[in-house]
Amino acid sequence: MFDGHVREDGCTYYNRSKYQIEYLKVLIKRVFGIEPKIHVRKDGVIVMAFHNVEFAAYIKEKIKQISVYLKTKATKEEKRTFLKAFFDDEGNVYYKCKNKRRVRGYQKSDRILKEVAYLLEEFAIKSRIDKHSKAIEIGGRKNLITFKREINFSPLICMNPHRKNSIWQKEIEKREILKMAIFSYAIKE
Repeated sequence: MFDGHVREDGCTYYNRSKYQIEYLKVLIKRVFGIEPKIHVRKDGVIVMAFHNVEFAAYIKEKIKQISVYLKTKATKEEKRTFLKAFFDDEGNVYYKCKNKRRVRGYQKSDRILKEVAYLLEEFAIKSRIDKHSKAIEIGGRKNLITFKREINFSPLICMNPHRKNSIWQKEIEKREILKMAIFSYAIKE
């Protein structure tokens, strides 16, 4: 659904975070009893592939069901977990100067962006979809504070310092950048 794809013969997931790869590997091993094949591409992206037809069919079916479930049956905690996973995987914190602070989540699918916006509204977080960059954006002090309190990023999820356009020259947790962005707002007396 996010950084990967499902084929007839299996599923592949891509991420630079060793923590996220290991976490997902352990979960899938525990629940489904299958081991992935893992390799690292030249660009540093870790590729985790599960070559299992039954697993692929199961995941395809669940992807179809998840949208309806999130809108009709999911608890608030399940919605929070979905949003946290989305922003852990697809999100970043844009904090370059004092007048530009926002959380962004990238996704090619307009449908998923709309669903994320809908779920954010349930947590009183206003967002907008940037169709040009295929991203959902959360801006403004109040919305960032609410995002931090209600959703936030998981611990150990870091920005990639090796990207050509990265302003961070070291690994830094997304949640720490969010905290800095929020604290950079002038305190109103």
